[in-house]
Amino acid sequence: MDEKQPGVLGNIASRAALTDPHPTEPAPILERTRWDYLERYVGPNWEGFRPVAERLRNGGIGFGWSWSAAFFPMLWLVYRRRTPWAVIAILLPMVLSYYLLDVSDALNYVGIMGAGVFGKTIYLRSALKRIDLIVAETTDERERLRRIDLAGGVDANAVVAFIGISVVLSVAILVYLQAYVLPGLDVFR
Repeated sequence: MDEKQPGVLGNIASRAALTDPHPTEPAPILERTRWDYLERYVGPNWEGFRPVAERLRNGGIGFGWSWSAAFFPMLWLVYRRRTPWAVIAILLPMVLSYYLLDVSDALNYVGIMGAGVFGKTIYLRSALKRIDLIVAETTDERERLRRIDLAGGVDANAVVAFIGISVVLSVAILVYLQAYVLPGLDVFR
């Protein structure tokens, strides 16, 4: 999205002033709301998030199914720049399976369904909180847009790095198990 283009909720007069090929005066700084910044923050696939955002804006719950969040929740969280949540999504099933062995599979399925149903809603709510912080901290429109671009959007490189780190850690764990743990087990004697 161009810096001078208003968000999805910008008014027509402001849009015309910004797209005039021969402006007589500098483009005005638009009075934007948090919803105007949301499209820029979400980045690619905004159209998939738009219905959920509109339901949230109108005070609804904002259900919205996301196949990628349901089937690849950790990768989806990393792709959407929610790495701390991805780490929680990795560690929580491990902890639950250790302490709640009998119900851990059922909880895992509930988590997958929850990510699919509420993933977009949770992402949009956290995006709006970040946008509110950025708007409160900065008065310069260009700086706001720059910070929103840095905070939002997607990061495919992070997904590749996440997969690479996961593979390296998995191989390291397997090598450790084969070298130190498995030879000491009575099963293999």
